[in-house]
Amino acid sequence: DALLHALNGVDAVVSVLGPYMSGHPADKPISKCYSVIMGHMRTLGIKRIIVLGTASQSDPNDQCDIPLWLAKQVVGLVAPRALADILAIADVVRSEGEDLDWTIVRCPFLTNGTTKQYQAGYKGDGKRSIFLERAGYAAFIVDELLDGKWAKKTPMLSISSKTHTD
Repeated sequence: DALLHALNGVDAVVSVLGPYMSGHPADKPISKCYSVIMGHMRTLGIKRIIVLGTASQSDPNDQCDIPLWLAKQVVGLVAPRALADILAIADVVRSEGEDLDWTIVRCPFLTNGTTKQYQAGYKGDGKRSIFLERAGYAAFIVDELLDGKWAKKTPMLSISSKTHTD
C-alpha cells in the first residue's frame, strides 16, 4: 500500500535496487519487488521504468566479452544468491513488462567520479570498459528519460570520452 501511494502522480520509475552481495536471501526478493512495482505502475497508468542492471545480465545483441564474463563467474562463486536475483530481475522486467517502456541499464563496476561520461552499446562490441562513473550513469538516466531511445532494450554502459551535460 505504501509503494502504491508513493507511485501516485509519478510519470516514470527509476530504480537502482540491487542485491546485497553477502548474505542475500535465496528467495529473489528484488525481482519479486519489480513484479509488484510493475503491477502498481499498470494500476496507475505509469508506462516508463528504468532499472539498474549489471554486466551479468545478457542481451541477444551481446558478443563475447572475456573480462565481463570473468566478472560474472566471480560473482557467481562469491554471491550465487545475489547473482540469481540479478538474473531474475532481467527475466521479470522483460516478461512482465511487455506493455511497459522498460530499459535495463547494465553497468560495469561503478566508480565515484564526477564526469558525466558514458557510452551505451552491447557487450563485446569493442567499445566497452569494465568501469563507469556514477555521474555517467546518472547522465544516461536523464538522457534516457528525455529521449527514450533505449526503451525495451538492455544497453551496457561504460565510460567514454564523450561528456553529457544537463
